[in-house]
Amino acid sequence: MQRRLAQGKADLDFRENEQLGARGGLVIAWAGMRGAITVAAAQTIPEDMPHRSTIVLIAFLVAAATLPGFGSTLPAVIRRMHFTGPSRQEKGEELMSLMQSAVQSAVDELGPLKDQTIDGKPIDPQVAERTLQRFKPMFAGERDDRPRPSSDARDQLTELQRRYLDAMRDAVLQEQSIGSYRTDTYTTALALLDAQQSRLEGFH
Repeated sequence: MQRRLAQGKADLDFRENEQLGARGGLVIAWAGMRGAITVAAAQTIPEDMPHRSTIVLIAFLVAAATLPGFGSTLPAVIRRMHFTGPSRQEKGEELMSLMQSAVQSAVDELGPLKDQTIDGKPIDPQVAERTLQRFKPMFAGERDDRPRPSSDARDQLTELQRRYLDAMRDAVLQEQSIGSYRTDTYTTALALLDAQQSRLEGFH
């Protein structure tokens, strides 16, 4: 129920923020089926109906005339509409919002870093702080070039990061099923998490 409510809210927000407009309506009309349904409907006419063959032929000719014409000119029509996508800043802000939401969901699920345990033992506070600092460059598109920690701390660091990365990925996929963000925002977020996972495996 919560997911359905969230999906409904996302749909309403999309309709409010991304209104169709005259140009969008023209493109949708230009991309219509152009007689395909008419041909299918004509085929359902009973065999004994007078002039059935003529009706089917007319429907086929209409579809054959309109489909190539409108289909081949659709890319040119879309270009002439001069649609504008989100700016780089808007994309960055949306990605940051999604990642922050994923982090919060991971914390809600797993608890704060400082409260984590590994094999029933509390983690070193410095490891918790280092884990937090290793996540920050991921959001800023930077690299963490600090020296590697000791072997024991590295094992804890790897395990903590793996836990939160998995929880963040689940949160992003959950958000994707709701659809509150653009498709490329989810793609970028998952790519960031995958890259971090790859660096984690190489680091370990």
